[in-house]
Amino acid sequence: MAAVRILEEHLPELKKKLYELQQLCGKEEFQFVNNASNAALGRVENSEWEQLINRFNNLSDLFGQHATQIQDTIAELTCIIHDIMKIKSTSSYVAYGLPSSQSQLEGDPDDVFVRKASREWGDLGIEEKMLKSSVITDLRLSFDYLTTPELKLCLLCFSVFPENAVIKKRELIYWWIGEGFVTTAGDKTAEEIGHEYIRELMNNHLIEPFPEIGSQEAKCCKMHPWVRQMVISVAKEAQFFDFYPMEHPTSENNERSGSRLETSSRSRRACLATTSRQGSPDLERLYHKELLTLFNVDACYLDFRTDTFSRMTKLVVLQLGRWKRWPKHHIEVEDTGFLEGLRGMKHLRYLSLQGISRITNLPASISKLTHLTILDLRACHNLEELPPELASLKNLTHLDLSDCYLIEYVPKGIGSFSELQVLKGFVIGNSKINDSCTLSELVELQRLRKLSINIASDAVVAEGEFDKLQQLKDLRSLTITWALKEEKQDDNGIRSSTDAVAESLDSISFPTGLKKLDLRCIPREEAPNWLEPRKLENLEKLYIRGGKLNRLLWDQQDPTWKKVRVLRLRFLDSLEMEWTKLRRAFPCLEYLNVVNCPRLRRFPCNAQGDWEKRKNHP
Repeated sequence: MAAVRILEEHLPELKKKLYELQQLCGKEEFQFVNNASNAALGRVENSEWEQLINRFNNLSDLFGQHATQIQDTIAELTCIIHDIMKIKSTSSYVAYGLPSSQSQLEGDPDDVFVRKASREWGDLGIEEKMLKSSVITDLRLSFDYLTTPELKLCLLCFSVFPENAVIKKRELIYWWIGEGFVTTAGDKTAEEIGHEYIRELMNNHLIEPFPEIGSQEAKCCKMHPWVRQMVISVAKEAQFFDFYPMEHPTSENNERSGSRLETSSRSRRACLATTSRQGSPDLERLYHKELLTLFNVDACYLDFRTDTFSRMTKLVVLQLGRWKRWPKHHIEVEDTGFLEGLRGMKHLRYLSLQGISRITNLPASISKLTHLTILDLRACHNLEELPPELASLKNLTHLDLSDCYLIEYVPKGIGSFSELQVLKGFVIGNSKINDSCTLSELVELQRLRKLSINIASDAVVAEGEFDKLQQLKDLRSLTITWALKEEKQDDNGIRSSTDAVAESLDSISFPTGLKKLDLRCIPREEAPNWLEPRKLENLEKLYIRGGKLNRLLWDQQDPTWKKVRVLRLRFLDSLEMEWTKLRRAFPCLEYLNVVNCPRLRRFPCNAQGDWEKRKNHP
């Protein structure tokens, strides 16, 4: 009954506004107004947006002095319709006039129209007026009802990202850890708390998961444009960030360079953003001594002066690298000399240089970052070596060297990182390099939860080296990648393998608590003897990608993986197996992903290579 009464209160106002529009417009234009209102609600096809916008842009020519009044009336009318739609629906997204997650997926060609229309409606000031409606008020209530101040601060971080951006959860959580928004709590790590925060934001419909083909778990998320507008308005009020229109640079210098710098003397966070591919942000204008966070939103070319860079002595978060999910997002530096300025950032806790090109080495001054907890060097493809001074970073909890293909070894001293929880891209190379760290040293890392190892083509592995992995009691996720090894021919033309690493496959022992095992490019045709259920009793996820493997054979007396729920088989050209045999070996399997495994027979996977137990016959 309450909803009916509220609806009755809105209807007279709606009727009044419609009557006003009829007086101002002819029949054809009045029909356009109705269409425009519907478009604001997402109730017309995206392909009609451009036509509606073009008609709307011509209102001044059509109606002269009445154009402004019509625009205001449309905005008010749209707000009223939103209120009515909210009453009619119990679904939070429908209530706010928001499309479903599926319609927002990237790659949808209609999404281009939506983004363009959103910009043009913004130019006309319609969205700004709509933001004053009760829809946004209700969205603000969702923010106010968040359980902790820290969770609210985490949500405000989304205000810096562009509309419809797909954001990797990992980089978000690293930012939150750096700022101290999430910390360890009891037995839970800060990263685990960060994932809990993301789930809570999703449960409150403030962000939504971004699913990817071939993945059961969404590693990225998005924020609906309307929710983003609410978050931006709150961030402005809280002076969390300052925002200036991208189309209107704040200085003559920025207009020439195409760069946009966002900061103020009151906000302690700044972002690097550009309106073109030319020029790089001017840190001299950006700098102030109280700055805590510097975040690179979309600047592709970084060219900083060392003296200016070194004055940012209170920074706790320096995110210069890549945060987007696309590997093609290009960032490069003109000169790495500015990294010498790191020596003054003694409060820095999170440093990301992810995906930045032309960084060949790190300065010795990195040893001054004594409070650094997260160092993200992922996909620095030109990085050739790590300085021995890296061993001074005793407070590191996360070190990511993934996809740094030119690094031949990791220097000694990593074993002294008593707080280290995540180590990715550890290289086992030629043991003749005296300064290289070995697996034996990693045994000291008793808090290590995630480890990825790259075994170089010229690696020399001591006997029993891999057996020491079982001493990492807290290890839950392990990835091992073998480099492709060339086969040599003797004088008689007979090929022989010189791969001593393959021999080491006979002796690998795992910690009993291991939950996830990811094996890449196994250099053998038969499954190694350690890849069997009794030696991995608690394993829940098994990924096998690439390599020579042609069959999986386990002890026939106990061939079943009793706890494996997720299995991925990718790029295994020689692997042969029938579906019925695999189901017997994995009785608890819930999700299977198969990609480019042409010899697997009768597998009931869909076109994307996925099979899920809940959607298929067991």
